[in-house]
Amino acid sequence: MVKVSEIYGDFTRKPLAFVFPLIAYGFYTVMALFVMLFFFMNLEPLMEVFNVGSYSYIMAGILFLVWFYLASGFKGGMIKGLYEAIERRGRFDTEDYLNYSLNNDVKFFIIYLVGAIANVLVIGPVAYGILQFSSLVIQIVLAIVGLFILFIVNYLLFYSAMTLVVYNGIGSIKAIVASIKVSVKEIFKLMGPYLLYVGVLLTMFIPLINIISIFVLYPIALGNALGKLKEVRGAVARYA
Repeated sequence: MVKVSEIYGDFTRKPLAFVFPLIAYGFYTVMALFVMLFFFMNLEPLMEVFNVGSYSYIMAGILFLVWFYLASGFKGGMIKGLYEAIERRGRFDTEDYLNYSLNNDVKFFIIYLVGAIANVLVIGPVAYGILQFSSLVIQIVLAIVGLFILFIVNYLLFYSAMTLVVYNGIGSIKAIVASIKVSVKEIFKLMGPYLLYVGVLLTMFIPLINIISIFVLYPIALGNALGKLKEVRGAVARYA
């Protein structure tokens, strides 16, 4: 059984192996966003010259999808980097990160897209209900329901599907289907690591402490979650 103390021990021995994938993910995701903004700022005046400026929103949508596509691959590369840190404790440098991210971005893009759509369809109505009802009790109930749905969508569906792609090398659709099925049997085993993960995310809103959270607590909490997913991946694989 994966324990937080074991992940912490791995982290203290090789902190850079845990922190590097997070830094690489943040850096390349932001850089890709800047590149898309650069293209938009330079192409929009040209569209005005050719009297097609009214279609600029279409171009913005296309550029956003390109960024979303790249960001999903970078997220997969981050999980792969943490996998290397937890499992093999090997070297995972910038070249490895980019090669893996760009070679598997289609798989991660599909999972990212399904996860985004699921968030909008499920969390949107919950948020709307919280804003509509003035009763604090109803708002709390809806918030708890929303957190549970976030757990299902973002942890079991999103992270376990991406982890399956990294750990087992299966396709995205197979990973999504398997992740949904296994949630019925393994949901309580995954609840603890998820609550720890959410708790760490909340500390990122606290000044000064958020620095420790980003570079120490977050990689440990995410590594612990991925370790727990590794424990149940045998059950997930049976559905794949």
